[in-house]
Amino acid sequence: MKTKTPFFILNKMSFIKTIICFMALLGTLTVHAQTETPYAVSDITEFTVLMDPTPWVIKTNMQVGDIIYVDRTHYISALPPFFVGSTWIQTPATARAYTGTGNITTFKVNTPTDVYVAHVQGITIKPAWLSTWSECPKGDNNDFCLKIQTTGDICWFYKKSFPAGSTVELGQNGSTTRSPYTVIIKKTPISGLSTLGSTPFLSVINKSIYCLETGLFQIYDLSGTLVLQAKDMNKVNTNLSSGLYLVRFTRTNGSSTSIKVSIK
Repeated sequence: MKTKTPFFILNKMSFIKTIICFMALLGTLTVHAQTETPYAVSDITEFTVLMDPTPWVIKTNMQVGDIIYVDRTHYISALPPFFVGSTWIQTPATARAYTGTGNITTFKVNTPTDVYVAHVQGITIKPAWLSTWSECPKGDNNDFCLKIQTTGDICWFYKKSFPAGSTVELGQNGSTTRSPYTVIIKKTPISGLSTLGSTPFLSVINKSIYCLETGLFQIYDLSGTLVLQAKDMNKVNTNLSSGLYLVRFTRTNGSSTSIKVSIK
């Protein structure tokens, strides 16, 4: 006598294939990792410096070694891979002299945009305008930061998302003696960086996947085949063929997140 297998028992489909099918049906739960397509400078308009006589400069392709201030020779000595290649604003050291409550700089973004402010950790009392921004996680080893050569300053990141057509307003530095902040501009990913639970910062640069946290990477192709696995890592060099892949990231505390990424 043949016994029917209950519908809820999976005979042939692996757990990961189930996830893939589920994500295909519910596209809103797919998280697209942010690739390093530079934010177009043309999408920034009405850029106005209100309270500083020294120009602020919009620059592209942010890299370690870049001169960080318009009027100084200090350079970036450390930068998270998440920000490499980004569009950014090179501020002048003179900007720290402003102590007013109004905006020092404003600009308009014409596409959905995530703006990050790298603010010196030594300024313990943050300016009031920054209270509406979210402080980014510092990473497992406190290495999700920007470091400045010569001054030795370490900057933590604050983030705020702006819809298309918004005006970004930036105020005083909060200290007239410490290094002024730096601004980084990135496109907002189509589906954001957080669904399916708490998703860590993740970025894809060429064929490498970077994560803010350390954990287990399991990378599957869309047929459900495990193509790469790496344990206790926060970076994976994939060397995979271009295409879409499913990344299952498991944190050290056992929680996990499934996300779909595009490898180019």
